[in-house]
Amino acid sequence: MGEIIRKTAAAEDIVADAKQSFVRAQARGGLYQAAAEQTLKPALALFDAVDTKWQAQEASLAPLLAAHTTCDDQADALIGRIADAVWNDVGRPAPGVDGSYDLLFPSGIPFYTDGPDDEQPERMLLLADLLESGLHPRIEPKQAKSYAKQLRDAAADLEKSLQTFWQPRIRLAMYGRMRTAAARNTQAALSRFKRLLRAQDVSEPDIHTIIPDRPAPVKKPEAPKEPPKDPLPPSA
Repeated sequence: MGEIIRKTAAAEDIVADAKQSFVRAQARGGLYQAAAEQTLKPALALFDAVDTKWQAQEASLAPLLAAHTTCDDQADALIGRIADAVWNDVGRPAPGVDGSYDLLFPSGIPFYTDGPDDEQPERMLLLADLLESGLHPRIEPKQAKSYAKQLRDAAADLEKSLQTFWQPRIRLAMYGRMRTAAARNTQAALSRFKRLLRAQDVSEPDIHTIIPDRPAPVKKPEAPKEPPKDPLPPSA
């Protein structure tokens, strides 16, 4: 017995099978075309409508995301330069020797650069505050203010960048979920299409000259497990 594509398949594969089935049914005409018009046509129209919105949103997000990535890379580079500069300012201490420096950068710079994107501006502001607080006595107050200003300016730019693409990213995620739902609806329409053809006494082989046959992959049998070995006696 033939199988239609599974609902867990990629959206593109489901829709490709549905479109191919629709074209074949139209070419065959008669009850095939009527069943396809009833089941596949509305589902494909719904998917195309959602997919158009998803593609447009993805296209609008791409340049915003690229700009944010550049801004984020620049912020990371600035943190790295400031960490190096501070290390030089305090005498290039070996790891674990300067407790005050280790408090500023307890795990190097990853705390400030590797966290979630939406947290990084706040982490940068925290570093600016710590540098200005006099936590390290060997950092000149004037120099600390300069570092803090650079960090705050970069944090503001990064926050602005996040706000620019935040809403489009949420919209893209929503349209992505809608697109997946529309694809699953299309797979269900394929199933209904097949049932209608069966109800018209169309044979299984003939149905799958219209609908691509997608048999489930055969699972390989698991190799038999070796019996557990007898434990050695305590005296061994």
